[in-house]
Amino acid sequence: TLAEWLAEPNIAAVIDAGLLTTGETLYPKHKINIYAGYTENEIDVNTQKQVSVIAICPDGYALRFDGINDYIQANDNPTLDIASAITITAWIKLNDISKYNFIVCKQPSGTAGSNYAGNYEFVIEPPGRVEFLHQTGSGIAFSYYFSNTRPSTGVWHHAAVTLGNNRVNFYLDGLPDGTFAQSGTFGILNNEPVRIGTRKDYDSYFDGSIDDIRIY
Repeated sequence: TLAEWLAEPNIAAVIDAGLLTTGETLYPKHKINIYAGYTENEIDVNTQKQVSVIAICPDGYALRFDGINDYIQANDNPTLDIASAITITAWIKLNDISKYNFIVCKQPSGTAGSNYAGNYEFVIEPPGRVEFLHQTGSGIAFSYYFSNTRPSTGVWHHAAVTLGNNRVNFYLDGLPDGTFAQSGTFGILNNEPVRIGTRKDYDSYFDGSIDDIRIY
């Protein structure tokens, strides 16, 4: 299987002999038209279907985290400080959703302790919803939001969150998965590194695989 896609409304299909791609990289993905031609009872048939791409199987490599002490740290850089609107996306494959699985964090900010959300914190909380958090000031005030759906374990999912225009939107596998009014100020910056797979207090570690994290 080279690609999986979802035809409206909620009809799963598999492409075995080709690769479906699109240049669109922002979420939510625009719907695209798929054209197919085939022969039925010796009659040529041309049909058109509008679909939403939800998954394309990767050819490369992912990072596997053991859930015990594995994590990655990227040094502080101004390009990683997000002062206004933000989008975070990642491919994730979870082994255990009974604990916190930190995807990517840049925290804390100000005088807050090492378990506070800082500029941004993107995590799978037990028992498995996608959560986005951010501090709303230099002290301990923060806001948090949850997706509607719990990603299943043992399979790849694409998780995304956007914050902008006073809204927070979640997407799971390319489909909307919760929208909320922004609560409090976003953009409380810090000089911390970006951590993938844990946060500064090392309270918990991601158990599974992560690929293609993007922060806009």
